[in-house]
Amino acid sequence: MDAWVARLWQEPVTVLPHALLRYYRKLGIRDDEMMFLIHLIAFRTEGKAFPSVRELEARMSADATQILSMVQRLVQQGVLEVEQGTDEQGLPMERFDLSPLYRRLAEVWANEQREALRLPQNEPTDLYSLFEKEFGRPLSPLECEAITLWLEEDGYSEELVRAALREAVYCGKRNFRYIDRILLEWHKNGIRTAEEARAYAQRFRERKEPRPPLHTPPQRADDEEPFTFYNWLEEDHANAT
Repeated sequence: MDAWVARLWQEPVTVLPHALLRYYRKLGIRDDEMMFLIHLIAFRTEGKAFPSVRELEARMSADATQILSMVQRLVQQGVLEVEQGTDEQGLPMERFDLSPLYRRLAEVWANEQREALRLPQNEPTDLYSLFEKEFGRPLSPLECEAITLWLEEDGYSEELVRAALREAVYCGKRNFRYIDRILLEWHKNGIRTAEEARAYAQRFRERKEPRPPLHTPPQRADDEEPFTFYNWLEEDHANAT
């Protein structure tokens, strides 16, 4: 029996994005259609981009009519495409394209991340929109996830994330690696609020004159008094602290 178990674990594995299981209903996909899509993904793992109706029937509790109906509906829903092409021998062939599914999934996921990061209504803007404004472009799903991880897993407050963003922008470093390094440095030194970050920067200035920022952005009327900034990624700063 153990030998059979070992052989079972050597079988190919079908990998599914967790977000697909979470959000497929929001895409208007029914449970039977979701199972159909899972089988398509499994067949692709086996090197079959266009399994036959008979092959699908052998794995599902659906007949040919139901399978064709699911294909038609998923195409109409905009989550599946049937592409025409040629194989390596130049013969006509068809394949199922799941790219529309993943694009729709990314849109739903990004929208949910944006909603999750919204601040109370009396705030001038939500954190997500603030990043987009300062970066001058929409954020990618991975960047949205980075903000979520800062708040939910790392436990940084929105105030502190805003302060780190403001400091990175001041230094001309509009990238998430730089902001993450700032937050990590503050965390290592027990800094939890923007006021504490300002005081920490002041203590650092007293020990060492910071290098001038790359540029000084214009002060907006509704901005708080800016920090005095320095390069958080410098090795000599890490040694100084």
